[in-house]
Amino acid sequence: MAKTILVIVPHPDDAEFYAGGTLAKFAKAGERVIIVTTTNGAKGSFELSAPQLIEIRRNEALTAGKRLGAERVLFLGYTDLELDRIEPCELRERYVRLIREYKPDLLMTEDYLYTAETHPDHRIVARLVSEAVTFANLPLLYPEHIKEGLEPHFTPEKYYYTEDLDAANHIVDITDTFDDKMAALCAH
Repeated sequence: MAKTILVIVPHPDDAEFYAGGTLAKFAKAGERVIIVTTTNGAKGSFELSAPQLIEIRRNEALTAGKRLGAERVLFLGYTDLELDRIEPCELRERYVRLIREYKPDLLMTEDYLYTAETHPDHRIVARLVSEAVTFANLPLLYPEHIKEGLEPHFTPEKYYYTEDLDAANHIVDITDTFDDKMAALCAH
């Protein structure tokens, strides 16, 4: 039976940039890859309006996901650089819900211990996803999920990507999927 790999990232290009080769490797091995993008990509242009940019970034992420072999690319639709305006419980609950819905064998997100991260969206997503994956197995956390048929779930493997190479304790050789990663990045 194929493993389910759930990747939760802040922005439409983060999965490809940080873990594209690894995700392509999982997909080529027959694993089920699901990418969840938290924000809508609305702030990254000097020329386009936010609505134009949101549509472009969404289409880029969908194309990139296909190039990596992802089964699904989901969008939570929060606004870039405004995650700090949202109550942490709201976003944590969304992440717990996704974990309980997709029941991943492996969850991948940004390393919450990487203290040099300057982007607030990256810091917030890293912290809240790590909390969600740690506690999604507790039945008393968001008990309304159980009433909706979403049972608590324990995720046995967690991968936290980082720019801090000194903190790395697991490296995946992506030699055979490097071109897939580049093709996905070129979609952006």
